[in-house]
Amino acid sequence: MWSSRLLDVSLRIHGEKGAIRVFNFVAPHYYHRLTVRTAAGTRRERVPGPSTYTCQLRAFHAAVTTAAPVLTSAADAVPTMELIDAAYRAAGLEPREPTPVVGPPTAR
Repeated sequence: MWSSRLLDVSLRIHGEKGAIRVFNFVAPHYYHRLTVRTAAGTRRERVPGPSTYTCQLRAFHAAVTTAAPVLTSAADAVPTMELIDAAYRAAGLEPREPTPVVGPPTAR
């Protein structure tokens, strides 16, 4: 996330009927903005809420304590990592090395 500006974590989506800009999707609990531009005009919104980490912890807690469904399954892990590796390659970087598998602890 290198930038000539102090903070530039934004996402821009351009479509046939307009565009959306999401500013600071990484830490929306600090400062964020959603801007929607269409032929009808421009709309700016702020959506209050907790940090994304807090939301993840709440979802984990609900899954463990009440068997609430999870949004991503273990089967999603490999395709997700493939996307992350592709993002690294697209940025001209080598993907991270896999974490070595650690066996059971040995008796001492």
